[in-house]
Amino acid sequence: MLMNLLTGVVFLLMFSILVAAHELGHYWLARKFNMGVSEFSIGMGNPILKTWKRKKYQLDNGEQQETAFNIRPLPLGGFVKIIGMEPQEDGSEVNVNGGFYTRSPWARIAVLLAGPIFSIVFGWLVLVGLYSLIGVAVQTNRIAVVSIGGAAEKARILPGDSILKVDSKVVKNSVDGILAIRSAGGKPVNVTYSHEGRTVTKLITPTLSTLELEEIDVNGEMTDKKGHYPVLGIQFDRDYKRVPIVPSIIEATRAPYETAKGMISSILRPKKILEESTGVIGMAVSTRVAVQGGFANVLFLAGLISISLGFMNLLPIGMLDGGQILLSFIEALRGGKRLSLKSQLQFLWAGMFVILFFFLAVTYKDLFRFVIPGKDNIMTDQKQSISRPDSNAPATNTP
Repeated sequence: MLMNLLTGVVFLLMFSILVAAHELGHYWLARKFNMGVSEFSIGMGNPILKTWKRKKYQLDNGEQQETAFNIRPLPLGGFVKIIGMEPQEDGSEVNVNGGFYTRSPWARIAVLLAGPIFSIVFGWLVLVGLYSLIGVAVQTNRIAVVSIGGAAEKARILPGDSILKVDSKVVKNSVDGILAIRSAGGKPVNVTYSHEGRTVTKLITPTLSTLELEEIDVNGEMTDKKGHYPVLGIQFDRDYKRVPIVPSIIEATRAPYETAKGMISSILRPKKILEESTGVIGMAVSTRVAVQGGFANVLFLAGLISISLGFMNLLPIGMLDGGQILLSFIEALRGGKRLSLKSQLQFLWAGMFVILFFFLAVTYKDLFRFVIPGKDNIMTDQKQSISRPDSNAPATNTP
């Protein structure tokens, strides 16, 4: 129960910070174009819990306005309220002083783009800081987690032990270990491991994974294939190796590149989107695992989620920034002539339907993956594994 509480606090705090970074992009550029912003809110719903700051500004005609920076009760989202942003039937939004629609389509596109860009850059900065100050994750042959009821637990292998060999194959890191176990095809294997300074060899029969696992190549890179593979019921630990700032920047840049590549691949193969996406439940489970692994894992997860949120918001779907960008772009191509209010509303409703369908689909998938009986149940805190509290924390010998 305590771990669930800590996971909830970390998840909500992390998500609030990521939302703030995203909305800061919209706010900052809206003010650069001298659009009026009446509210910057973290959280949704009413009433306003706290107004922690008010910032005054002056519009084009000299009118004095202010932005209220608020905290609202539902901590899963946030918004920047730019004045005059709601289309009206009579088109009067184009006459609102400092309003969103008083600016050119290109200015509006820039404001809408700023949120996703800030999310991507913020996530990238988190990863650069993580890699340069704490280090890049290095896979090891040391065991971090042993699943209760698994083959390794029955053989009395414990967290902190290190796998040295599987049959005749030397295991130097997690990739070696995973490939060696899988290549045995489920047959009994001789596992040689170190335990409290002693070398032990035991004949262990792996079990077939209940969940589909990603296939990996010899470099540890995931392929497009999934399947049920022989497993010992362990998770390998990792160390962190500090690297100079330039390699940190290069390594951190891989995250947005891989995210963009994966998103393009998913768009071309729509079925893959549902297979590889996760919702609030999945993110909560990931947060729980990260919290168990230590502060470095939480930072890494936050960076990846921020980058993913940035790219997700660029999708040309109504209700997302990308959908609004598409409408503004169409307007620019039409020489400033906007689509009818009816067409805009139809586009927004269609987008809302897509988002609702996607939300329900990934929630359904996450429920069956993480919550139903027999799975790692985050709702009831079933113990499914034994792990060291600092299993993924930076090693003490990290330079």
